[in-house]
Order: sequence, then structure tokens, then C-alpha cells
Amino acid sequence: MIKQGSGHIITVASRRGRIASADEGAYSASKHAVVGMSEALYKELSPKGIKVTVLCPGWVDTPMVEDAAFPKEEMIGTHDILETVRFLLRLSPAACVKELLIEPRSDLS
Repeated sequence: MIKQGSGHIITVASRRGRIASADEGAYSASKHAVVGMSEALYKELSPKGIKVTVLCPGWVDTPMVEDAAFPKEEMIGTHDILETVRFLLRLSPAACVKELLIEPRSDLS
């Protein structure tokens, strides 16, 4: 990417990478690390023409959360994540999105 002067790195953290939870300290800390790494890459690579975006979704309907107390019908669909990536990849070279927090409408915690 550096050689060609363009590209886009998209990392996936979690909403917990921005909004920690008392009962998920280790998980929140690991996702904060992904957000921090992505910000460092953003600052390092943006001047070289490489975009870096970190996605921070809330509850996403995946096998990881199949036993969650959060209602499945209110979770973000994996198709929403796919459409978010498509949106990012369609932006002009001048538009950079450093971070996206994607929340289920009903989760205000």
C-alpha cells in the first residue's frame, strides 16, 4: 500500500472500545487497544495515501452473542457491517473516516 500510495485498512473493535463496561473490563481493554492501534496507524499512514478506519459496533448478531440477554431482533445485522465497509470503500480519496461507532437503536447503556 505504501508503494502504491493508496489503500484502506479497516479494523473492527467494538462499542466497548469506546464505552467501557464494569463487567467486561478485559474485553473493553482489548478493544480500546484496537482503537488505539488504529488511530496510530491512521496518523502514520494517512500522509502516505492510506486510509485507516476502525469500526466500533455494538451488539452484532453473530454466534459470539447467541446467549446474550440483548434481544436478537434488536441487534445489528452482519449485513449492516458489510454495507458500512462498502460505504467506506466508495468514498473519494479525499474523504477519510477515522472511526465509526455503530449502535443498536435500543442500546443506550
